[in-house]
Amino acid sequence: MSGRHPLSRNDAMNAHPSSRDPDMRMPVRRLLALCLLACALPNAWAAGADFGNVNGAVDGKALRPVAQANPLAAKNAGPIALVDGELPERSLLRAQILLERAHFSPGEIDAGEGSNTTRAIAAFQRANGLAGSGQLDDATWAALDADTGPVLDRYTLTDADIAGPYVSVPGSMLAKAKLKKLGYGSLDEMLGERFHSSPTLLHRLNPGKAFVAGTELLVPKIDAAPLAAPSRVLVLGDDYSVNLVDGEGRIYARFPATYGSVHDPLPVGDWDIRGVWRNPTYHYNPALFWDGNRNDPKATIQPGPNNPVGVAWISLSKPHVGIHGTPEPSRISKTQSHGCIRLTNWSVLQVASAIGAGTPVLISETMPSPDTLRTSVAAAPTTVEAPLPTPTTLPTPASTTVPAPADVPSDANLPTPSTIPPAPADALPTTTPPPQSQPAPTPPAIPDETQPAPPPAG
Repeated sequence: MSGRHPLSRNDAMNAHPSSRDPDMRMPVRRLLALCLLACALPNAWAAGADFGNVNGAVDGKALRPVAQANPLAAKNAGPIALVDGELPERSLLRAQILLERAHFSPGEIDAGEGSNTTRAIAAFQRANGLAGSGQLDDATWAALDADTGPVLDRYTLTDADIAGPYVSVPGSMLAKAKLKKLGYGSLDEMLGERFHSSPTLLHRLNPGKAFVAGTELLVPKIDAAPLAAPSRVLVLGDDYSVNLVDGEGRIYARFPATYGSVHDPLPVGDWDIRGVWRNPTYHYNPALFWDGNRNDPKATIQPGPNNPVGVAWISLSKPHVGIHGTPEPSRISKTQSHGCIRLTNWSVLQVASAIGAGTPVLISETMPSPDTLRTSVAAAPTTVEAPLPTPTTLPTPASTTVPAPADVPSDANLPTPSTIPPAPADALPTTTPPPQSQPAPTPPAIPDETQPAPPPAG
């Protein structure tokens, strides 16, 4: 035995690795590596090092980039610039209004950039023989400027506009079922739907004005020529749209849409329209929804613009699927559904005015070939509704078709956004009974459409 005193445990920990017990080397190496990592990590993070898709976390939170401010937010606030009481010739708001009048709807007119407007521009370009870039170039402006009418109008608020009555729309189906009418929630919401615009835009067009009886407002002039009856309706998945197609396979009207989800995918295939219902009564059946609460009772939701399926239901030959309106126009193409196809309330009225029972409907994920779109159809629409009203009346054109559906499942599990106010209940249209010569079809169940994604709605 040598004269050296055996190493204590502390001495062993401080000894050079080569002189350490082999069993101690791995723990010490790990400790040193962790120390080095602790020192290097803050510097690497500050330098913007790419950690890859490692799902790392700090204090239980995923390492994600700091959210950036929305660069469009500043553009979508403040008064709208005018030139001699009109919009500048090449303003985005003017383009949105002209697109709406040309039946290539940007959805809710808001003077802001977004996917709905970009897709509307691209569809308008293709319909006019231009490359579908989605950009407002010289050629596109030349085509839009074929409409030479003013894009702004003046509307004077009436006592009836102010009086409403307006209703506070609850979020749950069972609470909605207690209301006698699903009317507008506020003057702002009613005016927004009347002029196809976001309520915020209307206030930006009228800075400093009190929205009271007698006030003259500047509003988008959105009245358009009635739509011709299509040879078919095309629901296009990758374009988030409902399109009207003529006999030559040309798309002459396009409306942004919300549809389907992972649980309820877009029902691709050839279908046809079985009937059109204005101001439908919605019959909620939780058993029809993958995410429905089986303990909830069935519920009947009365008609109105805040009904889960809006102001019109267009029934398809595909069971439980239809094209319908929504009380949340700002969410069109931004959410999912329980399998149905949702349009803004004003767009679904326009589509309903042009089609009827028997109109073929092609639902496709991508644009079909020109030959497919040109294919002749055996059945023609049996009914065509009256043209849409002018902006001075509520957006509920007269109907010559069928009664309220018996079973319309909903997506109204979400509350109506508090940021979008509703409108007068007494202004709600009444359903016109079907002509005696044409028996009303039995309406199918209508899936729920008011739920945001995820999860999807009907």
